[in-house]
Amino acid sequence: MAETLNTKRRFPGSRYLLIGLVPIMLAGCASQHGQTWFDRWGKCALGGGLAGAAAGATHSGSSAAAGGGIGLLLGGAICALTNKPPAPPAPAPAPEPEVTVIEEVVEVPPPPPPVKEEAHPLPPERLDSLYFQFDSTKIEKNSEQVLENAAKTLERFPHIHLKVNGYTDSTGPASYNDKLSVRRAQSVKQYLVEKKGISASRIQASGLGELQVNNATREGRAHNRRVDLELFAPEPPKPPQPSDQYQGQ
Repeated sequence: MAETLNTKRRFPGSRYLLIGLVPIMLAGCASQHGQTWFDRWGKCALGGGLAGAAAGATHSGSSAAAGGGIGLLLGGAICALTNKPPAPPAPAPAPEPEVTVIEEVVEVPPPPPPVKEEAHPLPPERLDSLYFQFDSTKIEKNSEQVLENAAKTLERFPHIHLKVNGYTDSTGPASYNDKLSVRRAQSVKQYLVEKKGISASRIQASGLGELQVNNATREGRAHNRRVDLELFAPEPPKPPQPSDQYQGQ
């Protein structure tokens, strides 16, 4: 009885030690998430055992051993209840889908090559002829369309000139026919200048006299009484040549 009283006097607050250590163990167990097995379970059990042993030591040594065992189990149970497994890590965000931008390539066809314009386009190879009645210089009605076409050609090709060559058949004196061929050529030139507005400088009128072919028939002689129209390009003027300078002494 005296021993028991002495023990109680030596550890007057030991019975409350276990009660005080329980919150500490709970706080320690609650802070063990994510650590090792010993950190999570061993420390709680060890703390519980120490608390139980201290409480049992207030009575006797056997009580201390029993209290330690009970505290060990109690600490492990508290950790089992309070030590929840750590939450799984949040899944990594899914990668954003790659957006492939496909640029539409529009092929633009190359421009056509420039049209090379000739400095002097070529006129028709030939023009129609005009035909006259016997011993006449009058332009017939059916010849007006021929001269109309000739005027349009000269307007289209301003760099081109026109030769007007007059002819006769072999009937009559040759000297007379020479003058008649000239008058026929002049009548055509006058028509183009006065009625079609062609510059006289672009028309070269010549009388070439008698044609000596097909004069034996009436049709042949009618064919020889005519004026031929011939287009030509005048030669460009030659550059002036430097005159020889007198070398005086």
